[in-house]
Amino acid sequence: MGTFRPCRYNEIDDVNKLVGCGMIHTQKFDELNDGELLGEKARLVGYGHNYSFNLDSLESSSPTPRYEHIISLLLHCHHQGFKFKTGDVKNAYLQAPLPPNSHYLRIDKKYAEVLCKIDPSWVPYITPKGHVYAEVTKALYGFTEAGKLWHDTVTAALRDLGCVANPRDPCIFKYQDLITNDIAYIIVYVDDFLFCGSSTSILNHITSELSQRFGDIKLEDGPKMQYLNLVIDASNPRTITFNMTRYKANMVANLTLPDNVFLPGSTQFDNRIKDSPLLNEEAKSFFHTKTAQLLYLSNHLHGELSYYVNQLCQRVHQPTEDDMEKLLHVLGYVKMSVHDVLELDASMYNDPKIYIDAAYATNEDYKSQSGMVMFFGRGSFICRSHKQKINVKSSTESELVALSDMSSIALGVIYFLQDMGIEFNSVTIYQDNKSTMKMLNKGFPDGKYSKHINIRSYWLKDLVQRNELKLTYISTHDMVADIMTKATPGRIFRRFRNTILGRIEAIDAIPEVNQHKLDAITSGNNTKLID
Repeated sequence: MGTFRPCRYNEIDDVNKLVGCGMIHTQKFDELNDGELLGEKARLVGYGHNYSFNLDSLESSSPTPRYEHIISLLLHCHHQGFKFKTGDVKNAYLQAPLPPNSHYLRIDKKYAEVLCKIDPSWVPYITPKGHVYAEVTKALYGFTEAGKLWHDTVTAALRDLGCVANPRDPCIFKYQDLITNDIAYIIVYVDDFLFCGSSTSILNHITSELSQRFGDIKLEDGPKMQYLNLVIDASNPRTITFNMTRYKANMVANLTLPDNVFLPGSTQFDNRIKDSPLLNEEAKSFFHTKTAQLLYLSNHLHGELSYYVNQLCQRVHQPTEDDMEKLLHVLGYVKMSVHDVLELDASMYNDPKIYIDAAYATNEDYKSQSGMVMFFGRGSFICRSHKQKINVKSSTESELVALSDMSSIALGVIYFLQDMGIEFNSVTIYQDNKSTMKMLNKGFPDGKYSKHINIRSYWLKDLVQRNELKLTYISTHDMVADIMTKATPGRIFRRFRNTILGRIEAIDAIPEVNQHKLDAITSGNNTKLID
């Protein structure tokens, strides 16, 4: 592919452009067939982290699509009966050119010997020390700006095809055939494509055009797909199922963990033992790695872990033995949940429901905890638990901050989907703090609140007045986001976990003691909810 050409050391005009290189080796598994080994792959990578010159972030930063955008769009397409394909571009980065005389490699002796056996024309360039120098002409893996160059290349190709990038997510594109009115959405996550089309013909047209542009693209047809460590099963016309069985199994493999862990943590999870010894460097590295893996898992499948993972993330800089014990307990829960799946449907896709809650001053620095769970139907893939960035003076203020912060995340998804041409009837936010609702309904906050609280209040009030949001009261007992803000007792946790994973619908999670409120919801008489 002409990735690099041999050169002499004296041809390099700036030694700062010279970096070393190495080989990485990985194994590829087929997640659709019980993790069967597909093969092994080795790749030469440049040590871009050793650049001695600075690159502007705009020159090197490559975007990736937001996970909530991917799944919300996928759920819509499945609901509409779309067809699916996945695609993997072979040597994607090497499709993007580098500017001339911009990057050089020093190829060490052991790799130079192999290179010369493959291509004897390199032999005259071997130095007395046995290595060779090369000018790099393509975006070699490992270079800081390689991802950005590939993104620019594939974006240009899709635009030439007639695709339009979403203004809120430049990695997701829409294509519409003006003759047949068929629609296709293309999601680009680095070199992995996910194609969703209203017909097989429009998918074949797009993949054929991209194959002509980029050569060999490994394509797989749905309805069962492997994408971003997820196995996605869209074979059921009503529901779509996600599992990460292999990812979870690898996470807990060869670890000594507690057995029969049915809860990720006790109700004292957020309490730290003050004099617990700090971990050594090896244990600290383990703690950091496993917490990062749990963060990925909670963001992609197990939303019920969000609060516990957020607490662990706050402790990665100086973890203690007490923190390690809590981490192992969460991993024990993952071990018990290896075969659990997330099941979604789009039964209320055009009327999404958002539960937002806050726990007042529960963190060590007395900052509050915000939580959100968003539903487009059965099951939720948008669960958030964040420590608030400011200290507030009351539970009302903490709820207002949570509403402000979490509404921004939820509305970001709604606005993204609207930009894709998807319409919504209403967006309902459920809130369990009457004082907060009174403040918003009055139209202005009391004078006792500081300026930043007032700003949040007026912002939310403006959204309600423009009918972009509908704020509805719900009992604390029915607040699904409660498990995003604190470690809850087992009965509450299991009920809301089953709701999040799609085992029961959100409305089924409401206990019988609140049956009169359930009747009010089903009859459409929401005035009974505000008591």
